[in-house]
Amino acid sequence: MRFILALSILISIVTTLAFPSSEDYNPWKSSYDSVKAETIKSYRKGSIQVEEIYYQSRLYNGQPSKIFGYYCYPADFEQELPAIIISHGGGGTASLARTITWANRGYAVLAIDLPGKGEQRASSRSTGPNMDVPTLLRTTPNIEDNYLIHSVAAIRNGITYLTQRAEVDAGRIGLVGLSWGGVNTILTNGQDKRLKTAVNVFGAGYIPEGCTWQTRFDIMTDEELALWDKYIDPKNFLTTQHAPILFITGTNDHCYYLPTFQKSYNEVTAPKKLVLIPNLKHQFTASSQKIVWRWLDLYLKYEGSFPEVKILSLHKKGNDKVVISASATSGQEISDVTLYYTQSAPTAWTKQKWVSLTPYQEDG
Repeated sequence: MRFILALSILISIVTTLAFPSSEDYNPWKSSYDSVKAETIKSYRKGSIQVEEIYYQSRLYNGQPSKIFGYYCYPADFEQELPAIIISHGGGGTASLARTITWANRGYAVLAIDLPGKGEQRASSRSTGPNMDVPTLLRTTPNIEDNYLIHSVAAIRNGITYLTQRAEVDAGRIGLVGLSWGGVNTILTNGQDKRLKTAVNVFGAGYIPEGCTWQTRFDIMTDEELALWDKYIDPKNFLTTQHAPILFITGTNDHCYYLPTFQKSYNEVTAPKKLVLIPNLKHQFTASSQKIVWRWLDLYLKYEGSFPEVKILSLHKKGNDKVVISASATSGQEISDVTLYYTQSAPTAWTKQKWVSLTPYQEDG
């Protein structure tokens, strides 16, 4: 497993615009005490019980959204199971194969189609607002039509669904989100105290400061941007993260740029870990999945450990050298240590070339 030591200095100036609103107004507010659900199909896939379900979520156009999900768990479980809810990214839907794979690790797993259809989501079985960029970023005329408000509601109702299942240990529920699903993870873990742990893959706050949708933000009115800034952007929920959270991304991710990802991580006050994968773009690889599993096993099964890297000192030596002293701890033997660095200027993050060095390693 490789970790990057990256240094960055970010300076930002934020202008706050005044606009009429109630100080008590919360567009995210809803009730999650119970949820209406139905199982439409139930069958076995090897040792895994599969249920295809629907449950109700937040009202849209006056009607409850219906959220589809694959709910999978070991059929021969003998005690309450830890549970995971998976939130896909833009253009995605629930994957039965992934849900079964994760359930085979001893979890009850709920993978959902986020609300509606939208771009590249014709196969979505959920109703509600469509998942497209204009809806994801929408703040006017009614901010409660913003897609993220509905996707977070779908996830929080999914958590409620898991708490209502007899085979689930309600005290051991985790959330994993990829891309926009990672944004959902930050937003959900910043508001819902029922999670035991969370994993954010790629997602970040301060989205207008560095992302692939920059041109969309550039054409927003001052009012639209102010509403996004005050109510929607995940930066508003970084200091209220409840459960321990893993931030994992590729250094060259083109959706949420590395500076905003690191800036978001730095503001999280809950227990946290950061994993940066050198030269990786917007892909969730098999090795990334193994890292996520290790994190989940630690917090939901109380098994294993997770490596910790600390910078002890950093200083310049001569005119062309930087000396970094760091320590690494792990529950297993550390077999390899690699330091990655980039010499490019802090721009065009998706095109940076991260170069590896083999540092001096000392035991103890």
